[in-house]
Amino acid sequence: MTETTIRTMSVKRALTRTKTIVAQLNRISEKVRAHAAISSKTKSKLVDSRLSLDENQREAEKEMQSLYQQHRDLLDEYSKLKKAIAASNLTQTITISNKTMTIYEALLIENDTRAHLAALTAAFRNAARFAENEVTTYNANTQKRADLPAGDLDILRADVLYLVPREDIEATEKFLNEFSVELHGLIDESNVLTILELY
Repeated sequence: MTETTIRTMSVKRALTRTKTIVAQLNRISEKVRAHAAISSKTKSKLVDSRLSLDENQREAEKEMQSLYQQHRDLLDEYSKLKKAIAASNLTQTITISNKTMTIYEALLIENDTRAHLAALTAAFRNAARFAENEVTTYNANTQKRADLPAGDLDILRADVLYLVPREDIEATEKFLNEFSVELHGLIDESNVLTILELY
């Protein structure tokens, strides 16, 4: 039986490591692009050019195989890190505006649904503004009727009827404002404190 080595690191460190891996993968791809194929009559610039043609090409082939192995190993590490980060995001929670959610849910709001919530509140505000203007105009025209007693004018007076509770819209706007301000700080704090176990 082989013993599994467990490596630990914070989510913050794992995120940094994934960026480093991407840079390393790009460097390997660039070396492969520049050196993966040569003429059988030329020496590779990937290794010592003072070697004989045959030795140079054998060493270049070994170096290229090593680069391919490094690429596979880096991709494997990248995959493990990303899976561990994703698993952590599904369980770690943060609280914004009295709403507790997983980091995954918060990122979903950030990347997918926040714009829809903002569009909904803007649509409500536009509808409310239109209705308020309409009521103001109606009441101004009614007020001009001198032939009606004051009590009748009050009866004819229009009010805005909000078909969506304004408190719901205000709560959504409050949440969006706090979400925008607090999200990244809370995620950064969680990422520093959360330790991943990598197998």
